[in-house]
Amino acid sequence: MRRWTKGSLEVLEIGASHVLLHPEGCVLVDCSDGVATLWEAMELPAQGPDAIVFTSGASRRVSGVYAFLSLLSGSPREKPLTLLHALANERLPSLVAAWAQAEPSLGFPLEIEAEHPGADLEVGPFRLRSFSVQHPTWGLAWRVDAQERVVAFAGEAMPGPGVEKACKGAELCVLAGDHHRVEPDLTLWACAPWRER
Repeated sequence: MRRWTKGSLEVLEIGASHVLLHPEGCVLVDCSDGVATLWEAMELPAQGPDAIVFTSGASRRVSGVYAFLSLLSGSPREKPLTLLHALANERLPSLVAAWAQAEPSLGFPLEIEAEHPGADLEVGPFRLRSFSVQHPTWGLAWRVDAQERVVAFAGEAMPGPGVEKACKGAELCVLAGDHHRVEPDLTLWACAPWRER
């Protein structure tokens, strides 16, 4: 597990997923296998994140949704949990529907929103912007602004304009896959002002 901090913003790697922690909120990027177990083990907020954003509908990015929702069903959460995914992704809504049919008592509202590239959303202290990227299937890169900090996530997206736009000027860019050639203005898991713990 990797952890980066800068000021009051912390970015944690948990499996193939990432958590942005801020004193005023929390966002989970992708929900891979094992996230529920790691969430508890790392003593992350019991009420869960303000939102879960997905970079794609690939199994590696959504496979932990069922277990994570089950974990949160016993939480003290009252406000809605928002799941943000790419418009063309049908895997996530199908997983959530299967979970809701098997375990209908979540205890809090669940909102699933399909986003177009270019979406500009506010979630707690975070401003989220999406960019169209090419995964093995269509997906989204996310640029997350938390006050004066900027972090970008692209999952396994292929290099291209969407990844470049999301990462341009970001203080930390989280990219996965061996196909990334990091350009001088992009950064892969490293920025001098960020401290890895």
